[in-house]
Amino acid sequence: MNDRQPLLNTSNKLSIGDDDTNNGKKYNEFIIVHSFSDWRRCFNRKDSENKYIELDDDTEHNDKDEPVGVFRLFRFANRIDFLLMFIAMSLMLVQTACILVNQILVGRLTGLFAILSFGDDCDHEQQNFTAPIKTNNRYSHGINLNIFNNALSHKLYYNSPLILSSTLSTSMSSFREQVMKIICWLFIVGTIEYLADFIKNFIWSISMKRQIYRMSVSLFQSLVQRVSQIHFHLQKGAPKNIPYMDSKHTGQFNVKLFDNIAKIDKGIGLELLVLMAMILCIIVCFTASLAVNWQLTLTMLCLVPLIIGSSFVFSKVSAKETMNELMTYAKAGQIVQEVFSSLRTVLSLNGSKFEQKRYKRELHSTRWSSIRQGAMFGVFTGVLSLITYLVYSVGFFFGSLFMSDRAHHSSDISDILVVVFIFTDCLSLFSFIGPFFQSFAEARGAAAAVFRLIDEGNDPSINEADVWKDDTESIYNINGDIQFDNVDFIYPSRKEAPVLHNLSLIARAGQTTALVGLSGCGKSTCMTLFLRYYEPSSGQITIDGRPITDYNVKQLRENIGVVSQEPILFDMNIYENIRFGKLNATQEEIEQAAREANAHHFIMQLPDKYKTLVGERGVQLSGGEKQRIALARALIKHPTFLLLDEATSALDNVSEKIVQEALDRACHGNNCLFFAYGIDITFYIGRTTIVIAHRLTTIQNAHQIYVLDKGSVIEEGTHETLMAKEGGKYQAMVKRQQIEGIYDDQDDMMSIQKATEEDEKSILERSRLISDGQILDFNKQSSKSFRQRFVFLRLLSMNSPEWITILIGCIACILNGAAQPLFACLLVKIVEAFKYCSVSERRHHILLTSFLFLLLGVGLFILRFFQYTAFAISGSKLTERIRSKAFACLLRQEVAYFDRPENSSGAICTRLSSDASAVQEMTGTRLGVIFEVLALSFFGIIFGCFISGQLTLIIFGSLFILCLVAYGEVCLRLWQNQQSDQIITRASAFAAEVLHNMRTIKQISIEKEVLRQYSELIHKLFISSWKPLLLSSMTSSIFWTLSFVAESK
Repeated sequence: MNDRQPLLNTSNKLSIGDDDTNNGKKYNEFIIVHSFSDWRRCFNRKDSENKYIELDDDTEHNDKDEPVGVFRLFRFANRIDFLLMFIAMSLMLVQTACILVNQILVGRLTGLFAILSFGDDCDHEQQNFTAPIKTNNRYSHGINLNIFNNALSHKLYYNSPLILSSTLSTSMSSFREQVMKIICWLFIVGTIEYLADFIKNFIWSISMKRQIYRMSVSLFQSLVQRVSQIHFHLQKGAPKNIPYMDSKHTGQFNVKLFDNIAKIDKGIGLELLVLMAMILCIIVCFTASLAVNWQLTLTMLCLVPLIIGSSFVFSKVSAKETMNELMTYAKAGQIVQEVFSSLRTVLSLNGSKFEQKRYKRELHSTRWSSIRQGAMFGVFTGVLSLITYLVYSVGFFFGSLFMSDRAHHSSDISDILVVVFIFTDCLSLFSFIGPFFQSFAEARGAAAAVFRLIDEGNDPSINEADVWKDDTESIYNINGDIQFDNVDFIYPSRKEAPVLHNLSLIARAGQTTALVGLSGCGKSTCMTLFLRYYEPSSGQITIDGRPITDYNVKQLRENIGVVSQEPILFDMNIYENIRFGKLNATQEEIEQAAREANAHHFIMQLPDKYKTLVGERGVQLSGGEKQRIALARALIKHPTFLLLDEATSALDNVSEKIVQEALDRACHGNNCLFFAYGIDITFYIGRTTIVIAHRLTTIQNAHQIYVLDKGSVIEEGTHETLMAKEGGKYQAMVKRQQIEGIYDDQDDMMSIQKATEEDEKSILERSRLISDGQILDFNKQSSKSFRQRFVFLRLLSMNSPEWITILIGCIACILNGAAQPLFACLLVKIVEAFKYCSVSERRHHILLTSFLFLLLGVGLFILRFFQYTAFAISGSKLTERIRSKAFACLLRQEVAYFDRPENSSGAICTRLSSDASAVQEMTGTRLGVIFEVLALSFFGIIFGCFISGQLTLIIFGSLFILCLVAYGEVCLRLWQNQQSDQIITRASAFAAEVLHNMRTIKQISIEKEVLRQYSELIHKLFISSWKPLLLSSMTSSIFWTLSFVAESK
C-alpha cells in the first residue's frame, strides 16, 4: 500500500502486499542507525523519502513562497500602531545611548585600574601611558605629582617623605573619587535604561498583538469566503477557475492559521525589537569607537564583513529550512485533521496502524530540516566566537603597535580597552542576534504562506464575493418555479466522466417534484448546483424564469433549508446550532422550530436542555436527534425551498418514525421539490423540497417524478403513469425494492408514541454516562500536578536512544563553559603585557597571548558546532518520537474521549503541533545553552574564588538576584501560557471545525457569524495578554539594570 495515500481516500484502490512489510523493516532499520553516521544525509537537500509519489503534487508548488519583505510584515498596522512603534523606537535610541555610555564608562574604569597597577621605574615608557587621574597638588619644587611618577616619587620620598606621603594620599583619594563617580554614573545610566527598556517593550508588544489580531481575523475571513468545494466555470471544456478547497486540506489551513501566525507573532514581537536595538547599538558603538581611536577602529573593521557574511548566509538557510519544515508539518497536520475528524471510519477499517505509519513518514522528513537548522546555527555561533577572539588578538596587537610610536599615534591603555570592549560587545550582540534573526527569518517564511492566503481573498476565481454583501435589491420575490435547461456538468477531478448531460426538468411552484435513480446518476449534483456550490459547464438554471446567477448567493441560500443524510452540527450547544438557521431568532422562535421538528421534547430531557453541548459534528446525539436539530435549524428561517438529502435512510425505526412525522409537518408551506432514491416519507405539499431518499413508496403522490440515469432524464411522470409503463426504469426499481423486502408491513412499524418512549430511554442513559465522565475527569485532575513533576525525567528517558549524541553535546557544553575562565586568564595576561618597559618584550608577550586567543577561538568554533548539532539531532528525534507516540496513544483512546470539546480534531491537531514544538525548544539547542550556562557558572565561581573570594561573593550576589528574576519570569510565562492556552485551544478547535465543514457553513449562510465568533475568541486572547505583557516587560528589563549593578561592583 502506498504510504502516502490516505486511508479514507476512496477514489484510489488500496492494495496490500509484501512491499509494505519490506518498507517497514527498512524504515525501522534506518531509525536505529547511529546519529552521527549519516551526517551527509543531514545536509542533503533531496530527501530520499521523495521517492514516494505525492497524490497532490500539482498543488505543491503553490506553497513554496518566497519570504516576504521586512516592511510588508507590518501591513496590518494602523496609525495608532505606527505611533506606538515610533515611541518604542525613540526609547530604543535612548537605550542605545545608555549602552554606549556604559561601555565607555566600563572601559575607562578598567583603564584606571590597569594604569594603577603599571607603576614602575621606566620613565620614558611611563610617558606613553597618559594618566587619566591627576592631582592639583604640586610639590614645593614645582613638580606635578601623580601616582604613576614612580621614579620621581622614590627621589622625593627620600628627600621629603612627609610631603610625598601627603601627596600620594591625596592622589589615591582622587583616584577613589573618580572610581566612585564612574560607579554612580553606571547606576544612573542603568536606571534610565531600565525605564526606557520597560516602556519600549510594553508598547511595542501591544502594537504587535494588535496587528497579529487583525492578521488572524483576515486570514480566517479569507479562508471562510472561499468556495466550499470547487467553484469553477467551464467554457469550451477548459476550466477557468482553479479547484481550491477540494485540492487543499483543512489540516494545512489550520496549521497556517495557528502555527504560522505564532511564528509571525514571535518574529515581529519583542525579538524583532531586541534585534533592531542590537543592530542600532552596533552602529552607534562603532561610531563611538572611531571617536575614541579611529586608527585602531579602522584596523578592526576588517572583521566586520566576516560577521555580516555569516549572518546573511545563516538567515537565508534558516528561512529556507523553516519553510520546508512548515510545509512538512502542514502535511502532518493534514493527516491528524483527516484521521480524527473521521475517527470512527478509521477504526471501522482497522486502519490505526496504517495511519500511524503514514503520519510517521511525514514526521521523519521534518527531522532533517531541524538538524540542518541546528548545525547551521552551531556554525554561525562558532564563527562569531572565532571572530570575537580575533578582535582581542587584533585589537591588543595593533594597539601595542600604535602605542610604540608616539610621533604618529596617540593612544593609551584606556583607549585600547574602550575600543576592544566596544568591538567585543558588538560581536556578542551579533551572537545574540543569531536566535533573534532566526525567529525573524522564520516569521518571514511563515508570513509568505499566510499573506498569500489573505491576498487570495480578492481572487474571484476561488472566492464568493456575495457572502459579505447584504444587497437587498439583488433578491427578488421568489414564486417557486425551478427549471434546469440543458445543463451539463463535469467535475474537474473527473473530467473523463460527465455527471450531467443535457439535463432538463421543471419543478412547478406549489408542486412536489421527485428525482429518483441509482447512485451516481446525478441527483446530489442537482442539489449542489441549485445551492450554487458549482456552476454548470453549459446550460442554465432559472428560478421563475430568471437565471440563478442573477440572485445574490447569500440571500438565495437563506431561502433554502437543507437536511442531509448525515447532518453536520457544530461543537456548541443546541440553542446555538438552531440559531444558526436564523441569527436574530428569539428563544420562542427557537423552541417553536424545535417543536415543529419533534425535537423540543427530547431537548427538555437533557441535563442542560437547550444549553447542552452536542460535541464535534453532534457526536453526543443520536442520528435521529441530529436530524431533528438540523431540521429545526432549517425550519426556523421559514425557507422557500426545503432540500432533503436521504434524510431518514441512515436511521433506525425508532428515530425514523419521529423524523418522519417532523418532515410531514415541515413540508407544508411553500413549494416542494422532491428528489428520491426511495425514502420513507409521505407525500408533501407546500414547500419546494429536494430529497434524496431510500424508499420509493413515499413519492407515489408526487406531482412529478423524474427518473435519472447517467446524468439525463430517461423517464418522467406521476407514479401511476410510470408504473403503467412496462419495462420502464421506475417500474423496475419499485419491483426490485419489493423483492428485497424494503417495504415494511404497516403492522411492523412502530407508533410515534412508542418510538418517542424508546428515544427518551436512550437520552436518559446518555445523560448519565456524560455525568459519570465529568466526575471521572475531575478525579483525574487531582493527580495532574503530581505527574508533571516527573515530565523532564520521562523526556530524558525517551531521549535515551540518543544518549551518545547527548553526551557529546554535554561534553561540548562543559568545554565551552570552561573556555570562558580561560579567556579571562588570557585577557589578564594580555593587559599585563603592556607593563613591560621594553617594546620588543611587550610585543613578544602580546603576540604570544594573541595567538592563544586565536587557538581558543578555533577550539570554540569546533565545540559549538558539535554542541548545537548534537542537541538538534537529539531534540528533533525526541520531537518526532513524542508526536508519533502521542498520535498512536490518541488512536488507542475510546471514541467517547473525542466527544469532549477539549479533544476535538482541531484541538488535537493544534496540541500535537504546539506541544511537540515546545518540547523541541526545551530539549533541542536551548538545552545546550542551559548546560553551557551551568558549566560557565560552575567554572566561573571556582575560578573567581581562587582569584578573589570577596569579589566573587559580591558578584555572586548579583548573579543570585538574576537567577531569582529569571525564575520569576519563567513562572510568569507559565502563568501566561495557562491563561492563553485555553483560548487558543478553543479558537483552533472552532477554526478547524468551520474549515472542515465549509459546505454546511455556506449552506446556512453563516460566514459572518463564524467570523464574528472567531474574532471574539482572538480578541479575548489579545485582552488576556495585556497583564502578562506588562509583567514580562518589567522582569526582562530588570536584567539590564542588574547587569549594570554587576559591572559597577
